[in-house]
Amino acid sequence: MSTVSPSSALLLVHLRSVALATQATAVVLAAFVLHMPLPLAADALILGLPAAMNAAAWWQARRGVEPSAWQLTAQLALDVVGLTAFLYLNGGYANPFASLFLLPLAVAATVLPMRHTAGLTALVVAGYTLVMFAYRPLPHYHGSLGDSFDLHLLGMWLSLVAAALIIAVFVARLATALRTREAHLARLRESALRSEQLASLGALAAGTAHELGTPLSTMAVLVGELRAQAPADQREDLTLLRSEEHTSELQSPAVSGP
Repeated sequence: MSTVSPSSALLLVHLRSVALATQATAVVLAAFVLHMPLPLAADALILGLPAAMNAAAWWQARRGVEPSAWQLTAQLALDVVGLTAFLYLNGGYANPFASLFLLPLAVAATVLPMRHTAGLTALVVAGYTLVMFAYRPLPHYHGSLGDSFDLHLLGMWLSLVAAALIIAVFVARLATALRTREAHLARLRESALRSEQLASLGALAAGTAHELGTPLSTMAVLVGELRAQAPADQREDLTLLRSEEHTSELQSPAVSGP
């Protein structure tokens, strides 16, 4: 099962925090600065649930736990569902923050397998399609910032700037973290291969030393028996042969060294 590194998971926590803070700031400005009647209790619930999930993901990443691809896909799917519910209550697809639908896809395309990204893409399309036809319209605005259309254009600009900054900063850092992790894994594989080669070489050397030692031991026994039975004029030659064998036995352990 594929996993996501804790550093990448922590970056995703920061990305989600920025996205939620952007939505919360927009709600506060619209309700308390522009005095627009919004469903504040429902908005607080919709933004609070992903925030709680994000806190749990932060705690997991700080402990060094690597979330699986399925866990990360579930988190991103909840982000899409939460954004769909938020847009349903706040103007639907006409809400400038509809562009935040692209953020989960950018993350999925960076860290998740293709089948997970395809599933999230289908969920994003379904969510956006839903808020095209079913949504609670935003109240009309007339004030110092112009009318509702002027406010919509300003919101589109702000959402584009926020999305661009989030993608440029966090997703770029996420890609860097992934490349660093892949390089680290490559070094570990190379080190494991080198250790395996050294172990094979050591086994070969030990086997060679054993093959050399066995004939020498046999010859030592035979020479000893021959010396006991040989005439006196041949014992000097057998003694010389025995000394050569003893010298070879002393030198043979060096073959099995590292």
